[in-house]
Amino acid sequence: MVTLALEAALFFGGLFLYLRATDSSSNLGRYGMLGFGLAAFGLQTTALFAPPPPSETVMALMGMSLYIVFAGIVYWLEKKRT
Repeated sequence: MVTLALEAALFFGGLFLYLRATDSSSNLGRYGMLGFGLAAFGLQTTALFAPPPPSETVMALMGMSLYIVFAGIVYWLEKKRT
């Protein structure tokens, strides 16, 4: 539980610094990155307490597909900030 709190502090601290260092060009740029951060943290919290996947292959495919989807979303949201 301590690691989750530390990870949250570092993640949201970095997100706070990022949001202060950049400007948004739309409402999506203003609130989208914060919403994505909350969703990503919620997924991390769920993954810690959920039962493990049925096999290593399923875990690898889920991890890689989520990484690609998350990278695409962040790339798209980054274009909404300057």
